Amino acid sequence: MQLTANGKEPMPIAIAVYNALNKKAIYTLSVTNIQGTRTVEVRLPVSPEKGVISIWRVNAESDYDKDLGFSVDNISRVDLTQDLKSISHDKHLMNFIKFAEDFAEKASWLSAGDKENRHSVYKSDDGKFVIFYTDEIIGEDGKPRKTSMRVNNKKGWMELAKKYVVGYTIPEIVAILLHEYSHLWKNRVHSDEFEADLNALKIYCALGFPKKEGASGFYKVFYRTDSDLNIERMRRIRNFLKNYERTNFKTAA
Repeated sequence: MQLTANGKEPMPIAIAVYNALNKKAIYTLSVTNIQGTRTVEVRLPVSPEKGVISIWRVNAESDYDKDLGFSVDNISRVDLTQDLKSISHDKHLMNFIKFAEDFAEKASWLSAGDKENRHSVYKSDDGKFVIFYTDEIIGEDGKPRKTSMRVNNKKGWMELAKKYVVGYTIPEIVAILLHEYSHLWKNRVHSDEFEADLNALKIYCALGFPKKEGASGFYKVFYRTDSDLNIERMRRIRNFLKNYERTNFKTAA
């Protein structure tokens, strides 16, 4: 999708697309700067049957001012460029992508356990992928962890914390799920975080997801655990996404 916005003065605007039936299911959310007329690409490899496009001025002093100072002159549908040829041969991966995208769309309203069960269990149609959805991830010491996701390296089960995940957009959830997937099924060294980050982002970008939300998804994980490792991971992630050229896309969907 493309939209053309016109700003009377330099300003940041936010663009969001969400499910008309569930505002918490956000299909994209980004901020871009406009000055004069600018055409903005909105990438939606996953989209709702019925959605709402919301655009507002970020630095507005009040809700009334959010619509002032700019106009949206055109919104049009365009082909989404992807590089599906680089991944479509991997049926195991494509099955996981289907499962991850479906879960990401539903994550805001799915059950994450109750008083009797600490988590809810969600499985892919073929039963090969399992997500344990819980309010918070609990460590072996019985204390809550600040992480939003983790994977069992022996059994391949993924555990997600709804407390944090509900604050992610759908692309951000997909990016982090692909990271966990990569630990088990793409990495040469299972425990290598850098390798899992880049393997996940290669798939994420090939699917046509917005690069900004690839970075923001990882940032939302890292900012709660500010370590030297995570700072370096974030630096490498931004560098990869910055240098991921559009010429890498070979096909259109």
